[in-house]
Amino acid sequence: MVSILYTNESNGYTVGKYKIVGKKGDLISVIGYYLPDNKNVLIAEGEWTDNPKYGRQFVISSYEQELPSEEKAFVAFVAANIPHLGVKKAKKLFQKFGSAIWDEAERNERIFEDAGIHDKRLKKTALRDLVEQAREVSALTAFLKGEITLSQKQLANAAKQFGVEQIKNNPYLLMQENVSFMEIDCFAIKRGQPAGAYQRIRGAVLTILTAAQQAGHTFVFPHMLLYGDGKRGLRYGVKTLLDMNAEVSETVIRKALAKMGQDRLIVFNACGYYLYDSIREETMIAKLLTPYQDAECEDESMISSCIQEFECDEEIKLSSSQVEAIKKVFCNRISVITGCPGTGKTTLVKALLKIAAHLDYNRPCLIAPTGKAARKLAVSTGCEASTILSRIGWTGENDYQILAGGGLSIEADLIVVDETSMVDQKTMAMLLASITGTPRLVLIGDPNQLPSVGAGNVLSDIIYSKTIPTTELNVIFRQKGEENPIVVNAQKMLHGDLNMMENKNFRFFDANDEDSFRICTDLYKKEVKKAGADNVALMVPYRKKIDTSRPHYTCLTADEFNESLQESLNPKTAGKVEYSVGKRVFRVGDRVMQQKNTESAKNGDTGVITAIYPKTDESPERIQILFNGTTALEYDHEQMQDVSLAYASTVHKMQGSEVDSVILCLSGRHGALLARNLVYTAITRAKKRVYIVGARKAFDYAVMNDTSKDMSRQRLTLLCPRLRYYNKRRG
Repeated sequence: MVSILYTNESNGYTVGKYKIVGKKGDLISVIGYYLPDNKNVLIAEGEWTDNPKYGRQFVISSYEQELPSEEKAFVAFVAANIPHLGVKKAKKLFQKFGSAIWDEAERNERIFEDAGIHDKRLKKTALRDLVEQAREVSALTAFLKGEITLSQKQLANAAKQFGVEQIKNNPYLLMQENVSFMEIDCFAIKRGQPAGAYQRIRGAVLTILTAAQQAGHTFVFPHMLLYGDGKRGLRYGVKTLLDMNAEVSETVIRKALAKMGQDRLIVFNACGYYLYDSIREETMIAKLLTPYQDAECEDESMISSCIQEFECDEEIKLSSSQVEAIKKVFCNRISVITGCPGTGKTTLVKALLKIAAHLDYNRPCLIAPTGKAARKLAVSTGCEASTILSRIGWTGENDYQILAGGGLSIEADLIVVDETSMVDQKTMAMLLASITGTPRLVLIGDPNQLPSVGAGNVLSDIIYSKTIPTTELNVIFRQKGEENPIVVNAQKMLHGDLNMMENKNFRFFDANDEDSFRICTDLYKKEVKKAGADNVALMVPYRKKIDTSRPHYTCLTADEFNESLQESLNPKTAGKVEYSVGKRVFRVGDRVMQQKNTESAKNGDTGVITAIYPKTDESPERIQILFNGTTALEYDHEQMQDVSLAYASTVHKMQGSEVDSVILCLSGRHGALLARNLVYTAITRAKKRVYIVGARKAFDYAVMNDTSKDMSRQRLTLLCPRLRYYNKRRG
């Protein structure tokens, strides 16, 4: 390989320039999927084609890699694949053994010492293991014949974890490398996989139950598992999925389900089917919350005195619901506080902390589900706050350890969880498992907002169970209605009232999709100039581009706004360094957002690209991102897969944030996502101004579409009855 010209990150489609070994002449154009960029020699099968635009090209159907025999390629290959080796040590190895290095690695366990490398961190057989892995990857590539496309990392992971023979016997194991069931199933059925094979049905069941979790459900009804339920976000069921390639009877499926239960992969109860981990988490939450329901009251006269002192110090008068909430906190081990924006939740938290200090609660713990929410909590209270996941020591791979009590322990006497509506079932279970003893636990949130991205409906289930003391704050303090109607209109939405109060700070722009795009970009640039990029949010329901060939295509997605605003606000100029990840281009100065949780950055964190460092012999190309104005992190190509532009974002990603100006773009083509909780969440992110752009009918439809009252669309979860059951057992 000489150079990679183009790679589509979504499907691995790659175009590269290669030279044919042992043959003089021009470079040839090669097309394939997930072609390696390590300059190794490929032994490839395929066919020649003539492209009218690009000329003669070789289309690869399958290939094997030869281990690199030239110094530069060898150094790059082993330095990237052997921990603690590095470029300098890799060069010493090659200079000692030359092109015979691979033969030497297979027979010499002292290869590092013989090359003068003495590092106890290096595994003696690391080089030999790399040879074995390369053989396995080549064998796996040959088996798949390009019909299942895997990246080099996926191939290496699969070969290391399962081995080629095991994958040949059960190709559905590749689902663990994020390969879709349908792609594997087409491949397997073509190679004679029996339609009713247990491993095939198992793969389909896990696919459907995982899709159900992604739609927010913790379990599915039996009929829903077999045939799907479009209203609940499940387009297919197990039988419909299997029958696309080879029909299977319900009887055979049910037998496989019984075996999956025996294998502790799923659990069936009177209501439906759970993934094993899902029912474990749901049950754990109900059990762990039960001890908190034992009342333990502080002296009421002391609490009343502390409340009066706080009011005097702050020169305010708390509402009766705020006073009630404070008393419930200090008379119960657990309490829930709800309320829409403007009802004084922030003031209440300040009061709780001050009263707690007066009562000798010296170990408060403030936490929230996202980095944005945690920072907002810290700023508003003047106390330290962190994300739930960072506080419990979550790394992305230690869920089981934390659920078993092996995370970072939270030792506190008062724990305040803000934005609890965003907390999913797994996070809540891990949080409760990490708490030492039974401190006072306060859950604060707004159940009218969008539910968590992950499975479960934890806050709403806790409230509806009526097993835990709950106070609703109902007096609006922030933003007088006659001056700024944001809070008033939020209240109207909750009651299905379409008669919105409009003025210069709450405006509608009724427009078609094309005009909406222009209006939104103009408003965004105007507001950024006025308030700064950190104080403006352009929000839409969908993030990803929608195929223009589809009948419901709309340009109103976060991705399309981001590309347009990048070209307007941070265009390509001479001398400005760019970095490409597939079709996406990043430049110094771009606003970006983290899309997945990591140890260093959390899902939804925003930052600015401050530097792009070119590739050197010592290190790969890197990007430096300054997150939240304080934390500088360096990202490699793989890590940048989980970063997107952030001039615009989805409503979900802005949950937990607060900005001066919100621009909400809606279209009738946003379809199923148009719901009351979406527009309510969006407008309540604003402190000063709201602009709603798009079809007014789409907004009206969303306000009237209260999915929380539609039983056919509600998330399926049994946390509420489980809480009641354990509460009743407690006596």
